[in-house]
Amino acid sequence: MKSNLAQRLYSFRETNGLTQEQLAERLHVSRQAISKWECGDAVPDLDNLTALSHLYGVSIDELVGNETTGEERTNVHVSLKDGVNVHHKNKGVHVGWDGIQIDEKIPSDAKFTGDGTAHGNVHITNDGIWVDGVCYDSFKDAHDAKRNSRKRSAFARIPVIPLLVLAFLVLGLFYGEWLLGLAIVAWSFVWSCLANVVDAIYFKRGSKKISDEVSTLLFSCGLSSFLFFGFAFGEWAQVGPYLPFPGWYLILIGLFASIAIHLIWPKPAYDQKPDEME
Repeated sequence: MKSNLAQRLYSFRETNGLTQEQLAERLHVSRQAISKWECGDAVPDLDNLTALSHLYGVSIDELVGNETTGEERTNVHVSLKDGVNVHHKNKGVHVGWDGIQIDEKIPSDAKFTGDGTAHGNVHITNDGIWVDGVCYDSFKDAHDAKRNSRKRSAFARIPVIPLLVLAFLVLGLFYGEWLLGLAIVAWSFVWSCLANVVDAIYFKRGSKKISDEVSTLLFSCGLSSFLFFGFAFGEWAQVGPYLPFPGWYLILIGLFASIAIHLIWPKPAYDQKPDEME
């Protein structure tokens, strides 16, 4: 009967889709040695256990079947190539040639910080400082952005949407122009998106955030134009026998402009999310 270690060595090899010959080649041992380990006739030494743990991406404790729970286990891997990697519970730290990475899984009931966010990832690279997937040029920029993440500029605080709703009610109640009022309210989408663009630029929330807000603004312009022409003129399908309803042109233009922004918006080299921790 196979020992627990022998069975685990066999299971890990099978799970990773390796034959005994392939595993032996990677570990620079004979196939007979792999066979003896999996039959329980021999036990790999510490060097081979370490190599196996690196190959399978698990700790030695997990490889040999240590009963230590995931909440208590701390995995440490140190090498010249991979740097220093420490994992404990839901946290991980990586220090290597590519920079420093600190990752923490944020539970749903996490206590939020004073600025309204729970910081779970900090990556420090040659190109910048990443906090929760957003890149900043310095710690000061990251701190300022997080502190201002829920602030609104004076422009964004202008009560345009309530005024549009008021215009809708006035036109409907006093003049019976409910559809014209809806046509005006349709532009509230544009105002909301424009305010977000201004905030992203004013508070320096990053190139990716700005491009996302601009893209949304362009699409909202097309959507609001579509609704405006529909409510104002009452023609949703087409105008005349051959000319399609102009709102369809506008909404399609907004959609394609939104997509184009993602393709042509200039991004710095570090606007690519760094690799996850190994």
